[in-house]
Amino acid sequence: MASPSYPRKIPWHLIIIFCLLSLGIALTGYFYYERQQSLLKQAKQEELAAIVDLKIEQIVAWRDEKIADATTFMEDRFLAERVNEWLSGNPAPGLREEILHRLEGLKSAYQFIGVFLIDIHGEVRAAIPPESAPLCSVSKSLVNEALRTKRVVFSDLYRDEQTWEVHLSILSPLLVHRGPDLVTVGVILIRIDPYQFLYPLAQSWPAPSQSAEIVLVRREGDEVIYLNELRHQKNAPLTLRRSLNEPGLPAALAARGRQGIFEGIDYRGVPVVGALGQVPETPWFFVGKIDTQEIYAPLQERVRIILSVVLLLIVGSGISVILAWRNQQARFYQQQYEMEREGRVLSQRYEYLTRYANDIILAADAEMRIVEANDRAVASYGYPREELLGLRLTDLHSPEERDLLADRMRQAVAQEGLVFEARQLRKDGATFPVEISSRLLEVGGEQFYQKIIRDISERKQAEEEIRQLNEELEERVRQRTAQLEAAVRELEAFSYSISHDLRAPLRAMAGFSRMVQEEYAASLDAEGRRLLQVIQSNAQLMGQLIDDLLAFSWLGRQELKIEAIYLEDMARQVAGELKGQAPNRQVDLTIKTMPAAKGDSSMIKQVLVNLLSNAFKFTRFKETAVIEVGGWVEDPENIYYIKDNGAGFNMEYAGKLFGVFQRLHRSDEFEGTGVGLAIVQRIVQRHGGRVWAQGKPQEGATFYFALPTNLSLVEHPPKSFISPNPA
Repeated sequence: MASPSYPRKIPWHLIIIFCLLSLGIALTGYFYYERQQSLLKQAKQEELAAIVDLKIEQIVAWRDEKIADATTFMEDRFLAERVNEWLSGNPAPGLREEILHRLEGLKSAYQFIGVFLIDIHGEVRAAIPPESAPLCSVSKSLVNEALRTKRVVFSDLYRDEQTWEVHLSILSPLLVHRGPDLVTVGVILIRIDPYQFLYPLAQSWPAPSQSAEIVLVRREGDEVIYLNELRHQKNAPLTLRRSLNEPGLPAALAARGRQGIFEGIDYRGVPVVGALGQVPETPWFFVGKIDTQEIYAPLQERVRIILSVVLLLIVGSGISVILAWRNQQARFYQQQYEMEREGRVLSQRYEYLTRYANDIILAADAEMRIVEANDRAVASYGYPREELLGLRLTDLHSPEERDLLADRMRQAVAQEGLVFEARQLRKDGATFPVEISSRLLEVGGEQFYQKIIRDISERKQAEEEIRQLNEELEERVRQRTAQLEAAVRELEAFSYSISHDLRAPLRAMAGFSRMVQEEYAASLDAEGRRLLQVIQSNAQLMGQLIDDLLAFSWLGRQELKIEAIYLEDMARQVAGELKGQAPNRQVDLTIKTMPAAKGDSSMIKQVLVNLLSNAFKFTRFKETAVIEVGGWVEDPENIYYIKDNGAGFNMEYAGKLFGVFQRLHRSDEFEGTGVGLAIVQRIVQRHGGRVWAQGKPQEGATFYFALPTNLSLVEHPPKSFISPNPA
């Protein structure tokens, strides 16, 4: 049989995808080129700015050095006096040779090209070397300025009209004291050749370059004059001039005060990029520049690579689109074949699943007559297949549920499926519980009810057992609750007995011993009085112990009233009360910042009272007691501490600290019942917190307690409880 043929359509969507891909690749290549060009330009501009700043710093340092040298000459009073003596017309023998030798030393030491000694009339009295050219008009005007200002003069670059050489000069006036005044007796003129240091310094470039150069210029009227030798034009110093208003000329931009990065056309008419700056305290401007073509030269090779990559990507995209179109065609025919094959396989699988599934599967027509049933249905209902297919769905439901079936089938249609529980009827009349999933299906243009039915007999049974267990558990809870209530009543009775029955003999012991001590004190010796005191002390201790035990037991039944607690203020109040009870003690007490907490304020105050009381008690034998209270937040807890420099304890016994009646010190050393820390632990634990301690014998102890930051506990007290301090 010939395979069906399908009309070939133009894959416009693939053509559009190819065009979009090509456009995206081309734009990506263009933007990448622009980005690289911008990065190269930015890097070179930053390099130029750094070089110009470096050159300016070097020239400023060189200029400051020369001025410092000249200042040294000016401040040499001995030299000035010797020159004054020589120029006065009555010099000592050999004075002229001494001064000439000194000038020769200056020239050699500082590598000057000439040193001149000039009197106050502007006449050259000595020159090193002797054959040096006479002073030009610029030099003479500089001499007059030095004589007039009595200060070091650093000249601008100028050209000698006699030798046509470019010079720099530094002039130092020679000053001597005439009474309270300083009088100028002469001037030393130092002639500097800019070709020896200034020009090489300006022209040197820290990196290899074919076009980079530094240009030194100054402004003269409406012109800008070049001051140094140029890389691309000879004999430029003080000769090459350009208009100050020439647009884009870097030298003109610098002379007009422009600074920073620039782009323009240099004196050759070539596009350049560079940086501008000014030498401080001089009329000189700096131009550092490099040809634009040289900057972008490395990018030319990248352009060829970018174009090659773009073309390859476009060609690759075209090939990919063609292959995608061919694959699409192949997949289309393959999908047609697979759909036909899968249809046959699915049909076979559905028949197998429905026939051999563990659940009952039924299909019924619009009149709810069974038209198909799987093997599980035949086995579960006990009907032969032929007899089962003749029944209606209502025949399989227990009689009491048959009237509900029509409504449930309507719900299944309206809700596009319905799951419900029911009881099914076997042929022998027995019923069994099931879970039914019902929905409406359309097959070949006809509508059928599909019912998937699962036998849930076992589940109804893993449920009856659970119900019975729950009833037994509830009965056990009631019994245990009654036992607990009886235990609480017994505890209350015991507490009442302790409160009343034990206090009475204690009060009798204390009272009678006090009466004996008061009435028969004269008949008793010292030992008798001591024994009576022991009886009274132990009676009082026993009373305190009873109070502490009652308070300890009462803590388990007291309701927690959760509210905000400001422990820093509370600690200050408790510490103030304790200090007031011991006014003669030297106590160095520090209370640091403590985070607020949530809890029962009366209970937390009891914690602070017990811990601070211990700190005061166990520092009793210290000359100066040092106690520190503070805290911090360490989520999910607020942590607080009380630290002292008292008796301390051995960490080996730290586990006993918070037990009832546990004491680590003798009673004759420190009083107490051994219940205070147990109360602290009980309160903190009821707030969901924890307590611990660190210490060392004779070096003090630190007690910590932590409270949850998000405490929201609400407790209810028992129906009845006794007061911790009954009358």
